[in-house]
Amino acid sequence: MTVPHQQSYGNRAGYRPPGGGPPPPPPRPTVYQVPTPRDTGAVLVLRVVAYVLTSLASIVFIALVIYGYVQYQQTRAELEGLLGGGLTPSVSLPTFPAAPPG
Repeated sequence: MTVPHQQSYGNRAGYRPPGGGPPPPPPRPTVYQVPTPRDTGAVLVLRVVAYVLTSLASIVFIALVIYGYVQYQQTRAELEGLLGGGLTPSVSLPTFPAAPPG
């Protein structure tokens, strides 16, 4: 024999029988363990190639920056030699002739 209130509510989550008792805990979500794929040989080779190329690119960039700095310094030294030190800024103020009295 079924009691009328059980018949209308059934086994729903949050069902609380008349007269007390805490409600049942909510159902727990199902957790699925997703297997992580292992790297195949081709992916490993691509990863190594990418690492090597990135490292080489970094080394080439640093070498180009150093080369550019050295070239800039050499060009500046040659221009200073040709112009008699005209590229070096003067720290002293220029002198002007005195104004005539009057």
